[in-house]
Amino acid sequence: MTATRARNWQALAVFVVALAVYARALGYGFVLWDDPQYIRDNPLVNPQVPWPADGFLTPALGYPIPVTMALYRLTALVLGVTPAAFHGLNLLLHALNAMLLFLLLRRTASQPVAWLGTALWALHPLVVEPVTWCTGTKDLLYATGFLLTLHAAVSRPRVPPWLLLVGLAAMLAKPTAIVLPVCLLWTVVALDGKPGLRRPGLALSGVLLSLLAAVVLGAGLLLSRHASPDGYTTLDDSPAGAMERLAAVLQALDLQLRHVLWPHGLLPQYFRTTDLALVDPPFLRGLTALLLFVAVAVAVLRAADRRLRWWLGLAVITYAPVSMLLPINRFTCDTYAYVPLACLAALVATALEPYLRKRSIQGVAVALSGTLLALSLMQQPLWRDSLTLWGANLAAEPHRALLIKRYAESLDVAGRRDEAYAFLRQNLGDVQRERRVDGMVLALYGDRAPEADARALYLWAYAHQPNVRPDAHRNFCTFVVQRGLKLTGPERQNLAQALDALRRYHARRGELPALQALGVLAAEQRLWPEAGALFEHAFLLGHDRTFAEAALHAYQNAKLPDAVARVQATLVSMPAVR
Repeated sequence: MTATRARNWQALAVFVVALAVYARALGYGFVLWDDPQYIRDNPLVNPQVPWPADGFLTPALGYPIPVTMALYRLTALVLGVTPAAFHGLNLLLHALNAMLLFLLLRRTASQPVAWLGTALWALHPLVVEPVTWCTGTKDLLYATGFLLTLHAAVSRPRVPPWLLLVGLAAMLAKPTAIVLPVCLLWTVVALDGKPGLRRPGLALSGVLLSLLAAVVLGAGLLLSRHASPDGYTTLDDSPAGAMERLAAVLQALDLQLRHVLWPHGLLPQYFRTTDLALVDPPFLRGLTALLLFVAVAVAVLRAADRRLRWWLGLAVITYAPVSMLLPINRFTCDTYAYVPLACLAALVATALEPYLRKRSIQGVAVALSGTLLALSLMQQPLWRDSLTLWGANLAAEPHRALLIKRYAESLDVAGRRDEAYAFLRQNLGDVQRERRVDGMVLALYGDRAPEADARALYLWAYAHQPNVRPDAHRNFCTFVVQRGLKLTGPERQNLAQALDALRRYHARRGELPALQALGVLAAEQRLWPEAGALFEHAFLLGHDRTFAEAALHAYQNAKLPDAVARVQATLVSMPAVR
């Protein structure tokens, strides 16, 4: 058997083992953490819904990931919108990534290094989250583009024509892949020694890819301020001041390094501690982690092996976008470590290359790989369903409002609505303290709570949460209709605020039936200015004379002469209905 054929069979073995390790995820379901928004209820994924004109920018998600959405849509077209289909997609991508890393290490190092580096990454419990979480596909696609880019950089004397296409696809799968040009240029510097002189085509590709990255970054920054379907923007909870930013960076570094070295008790979300003092344990742990990393970096940079500097630089570059240095992260999660962990695993395996010839060291490597495999198998059931996932996270932080809401929503979706209401009512104080009363909370209270309690909670939400989101406005309107209320005083003002906000929201999305229903509600509550505006926008969308006449009637009752004249002029210019 030739060396090339043996290497290919080994790569195939890596692929199969990676599939087998995570195969039970095929029986898991969707979880209430981005899966409904990104996959289950996303019209971009539904093959029965035409792809919208702005689908390439995916504005509803707050950043451009059209490649991920297109792959989701293709998966749904072939296999349907089922959890098993999307879990299977993630399994295939992770197995492919493991195989690509193995082949990359075989090109740059010895066979034992390739086996160890691949095992340290593919079997590490940190990768359980992106592999067993359906929405983790974007990180897996980013890793695929990253590894293909490195393959092109180290194994081909000439630049392959597909390099720019792969880089752009990775950036449109997940925006943090904008670091790919930097990775490519760093490869030229670290491995060639003379930047751009030995392989000018590769350096030029890095520059061209940088221009593409700038376009993707610009689109991402614009869309990050675009409200998502629930009214939330990607910049809402990002650290503001310099001290808070430093504390967030140190906490994230401490958390990620601890999870790399001791992957125990991993959870879907970790929340940073705000208002840290310099002597607080989280700050000191983060500072210690930073100093430890700097010491390792200095040792690597002083080493003669250029491959160590290369892998270290790649780890730093890929970690930078998710390190909390940039205002794009609200919290830290293990998915963010997927690509940086691959670089760290390769770095460790390459550093151990001189020692891997010894049987004792090989035995330690096998034992370490087996330990990681066991921990990964123990970690996977956490992602079986939403109740298991958020129940574990809530047990670690029982007073977190976000976790309380997600666990209550999981109970509700599981058909245990009474339990969900009782649990939420018991923990409502924690939710109100963090100002996290959203549409889900209000809907559950509006459906189950006594009318006085539900009305009091709506009044509290409008009084204490200045940025009430569209889902809360919508559920307030639904509550009013279902209970048949006639509002006065502050409640009437809140309804007017809700109707005005929803008018802008639905008009921007061209949702005519919603505008019509809200116009009817406004008229029933005798909120004539709001009713007129809603019916007028409905007319502008549907060009139905009935809407214009309803708007005219509302404006006349509101005694708004300018609006009346405007609608009358519109009616005169329209042919009468026979």
